[in-house]
Amino acid sequence: MVSRHDFRVIMLYEFKLSHSAAESARNIAVAFGTDSPSQRTMRCWLANFCSGDFDLEDKPGRGRGRRMSLDDQALRAAVEAKPDTTTRTLAAGLVVPYATVSKHLAFIGMVRKMQKWTPHDLTNDQQSTRYEICSNLLVRQKKRAIY
Repeated sequence: MVSRHDFRVIMLYEFKLSHSAAESARNIAVAFGTDSPSQRTMRCWLANFCSGDFDLEDKPGRGRGRRMSLDDQALRAAVEAKPDTTTRTLAAGLVVPYATVSKHLAFIGMVRKMQKWTPHDLTNDQQSTRYEICSNLLVRQKKRAIY
C-alpha cells in the first residue's frame, strides 16, 4: 500500500513533468487504481507547488479540521449527574463545541424528553405499532402510485 507521502512525491514528479491536474490524476489512477488521490486533491497539491510550496509533510490546518475528542463515559456521567442540563452547558463544562456534545449524545442514544436527557428506548408495543403504521403507509402509497 502506498502512503500519502509517497503519493505526494509522485504528485511533485507529475508537476515537474508539467502535467495538468486531470492528466496527473489519470496517470496515478492507472498505476495505483482506486487507492489513488482524487483530481481535486491533485489540483490542491499542484496549486501548492505552483506557489512555490514544495513541502510534502502534513501541516496543521490541512484537512477537514481538528477532531474533538470527547469521552462518552464522561458525557454520560455529566448527563446522569444533572439530566436537565442543556447541550451548551455540557459543552462549556467539557470544553468542547456544543455540536460535538450533540453528536455524541445522539451516538450514545440519549434524547431530550420532558426537559431531561434520557436513553431512547422503545417498548415492544411501541416498536410493533411503528412497524404496523409504516407498513400501512407503504401499502397505501403503492395503491396510489401514478404511472
